[in-house]
Amino acid sequence: MDQFSQLLVALFTLITIFNFFTARSIRPLGTPISESVALLIPMRNEERNARQVIDSALEQIQLDNFRVRVLNDGSSDGTAEILTEVGDLRFEEVVAKELPKGWLGKNHALQLLADASDEEFLVFLDADVRLEKSFISPYPRQFAKPLIAKIVQPLLQWSWFASLPLRLIERSRSTSTVVANGQFFIVKNELYREAGGHHAIRSEVLDDLELARLLRRFGGIGSVVDGSKISSCEMYPDTKSLIDGYSKSQ
Repeated sequence: MDQFSQLLVALFTLITIFNFFTARSIRPLGTPISESVALLIPMRNEERNARQVIDSALEQIQLDNFRVRVLNDGSSDGTAEILTEVGDLRFEEVVAKELPKGWLGKNHALQLLADASDEEFLVFLDADVRLEKSFISPYPRQFAKPLIAKIVQPLLQWSWFASLPLRLIERSRSTSTVVANGQFFIVKNELYREAGGHHAIRSEVLDDLELARLLRRFGGIGSVVDGSKISSCEMYPDTKSLIDGYSKSQ
């Protein structure tokens, strides 16, 4: 290993140690949250996840004023039937619309969900995320069952945990230091609309990173925090879904 490589390894190690001791970790609060919150969940063929994610969203005990909105984006499995069974008054199904030219499907679904929400905070959730009852972009605890997922998935977190000092970049205005996780993304509605929302990034595959960069350009501050105590996620239940999922980002 040459001297440059040694210095690079040392730098990554120092940043990792710094983040280990200083990165923010979200824990359940002891007091209710009075601000209005919209939990927004796009779904396409999420029969496996729909019931559990909706139940976990509706079970929030520290949100005084919240709504759960789901958009069924052309599912061909049993997702639609599951949504019709939800009888909670805090639940609302947003009607899907034809995908406009130049849009990616998920970005359009998220924009439609946001358009239906006038709450102070928007919380974008993937259908495979499970919230703890006390809930407050947190990074969910990641579950991996297939061997390849156990090898690959940790690299995703390591890529930013070892290269960016999270506490030092929270108030950065630079878009090059953005870290975000679309599984669980919280933003003030006012800032989201001022920045142009998903309409401004309608064709971006990495919508979470691009939305975070967009928000920074409009004065937003923030970064990822450890959300493992309030949420969990199993992104890929098998090897095929893992390969398909990462292939879309290429």
